[in-house]
Amino acid sequence: MTQPPTSPPAVLLIGHGTRLGDGVAEFRALADQLQQALPDRTCLAGFLELVEPNLPEALEQLRRQGFRRVTALPALLLAAGHVKNDIPVILNAFQADHPEEHHVRR
Repeated sequence: MTQPPTSPPAVLLIGHGTRLGDGVAEFRALADQLQQALPDRTCLAGFLELVEPNLPEALEQLRRQGFRRVTALPALLLAAGHVKNDIPVILNAFQADHPEEHHVRR
């Protein structure tokens, strides 16, 4: 099933990831609140490291659900290197692997 072109893109909330269970739970709660605030959108949390799903897995999960447009929303406290370098590299690689079907907006 492919996302209709007029439907809103999915939202991928991007977190760093942590080994602390409370931190993971808090980030997932933030993703749940985002989902409640945007009931017409599908919102998913993805992580740069330490927690599943990692960013490529989250993008693939959305692709399997039929989403071809995704809005990437980084939510990191100290974002400089990750937002400037790491996240664009991952998003660009995923888009390059699916050029005919995916559009990721930052």
